[in-house]
Amino acid sequence: MKKYLIILISAIILSGCTLSAPTNYEDIAKTLTIGMTKSKVVELLGEPTSKKIDLDGSEEYRYRSEGNQTAKDIGNILLIPTLPLAAIGIVIPGSIKSEYSDLDLTFDKNGFLERFNSNTRAY
Repeated sequence: MKKYLIILISAIILSGCTLSAPTNYEDIAKTLTIGMTKSKVVELLGEPTSKKIDLDGSEEYRYRSEGNQTAKDIGNILLIPTLPLAAIGIVIPGSIKSEYSDLDLTFDKNGFLERFNSNTRAY
């Protein structure tokens, strides 16, 4: 019984330490349409991570989100019982991967969305 209690308490504690996944801009990109205004895009996505104004008057916005794949699978965590009501959680190496998601947008000189590209990569 004590063993199961230790595992349960450890799982609850470790669930509060889950890693955050980045915003998935590939899904968000599906809501964008060519010709949208800059103000509408900012209303939907918030302020970009970076902005760049080109010589021709067009603007490039980049949205970037970094994080880790959420470790919800308890199989990736090794629990080592220590004290009667405690355990140490050790993440198995290679079980959690960092990743980032980018969304790059280009607006023409009049402020209309001209093109966009999104990608998510693990590293």
